[in-house]
Amino acid sequence: MGAGDYNVDLTKMDVDELKLSAGVGRIKLTLPANDKLSADLSVGVGEIVVLVPKGTAFRIQFDTALTVRELPAGFTVVNDEVSSPGADSAKELVELEISVPVGHVSVQYLP
Repeated sequence: MGAGDYNVDLTKMDVDELKLSAGVGRIKLTLPANDKLSADLSVGVGEIVVLVPKGTAFRIQFDTALTVRELPAGFTVVNDEVSSPGADSAKELVELEISVPVGHVSVQYLP
């Protein structure tokens, strides 16, 4: 993908692997509840927003430079890896790799 805004809602889909990439723009990804998923999200310059159902266990590996990260309270941050509460003991785990060299990454719980 080149430039643009991409809104991907996986709440009613059964997806095991996902790869999304944009040179410049915004990716908004809504995750399924309590599912196993491996995803690679990349935006050269821009924003990635990840919407997560409460109670879904996930882990994020970041590759960022000049990037602001917004995370919900209670997450464990060790260097460039972030884990949600309960991720270490979860049977179903969402694993994300997020690359945004310049921009903004926001992880938010769904209402």
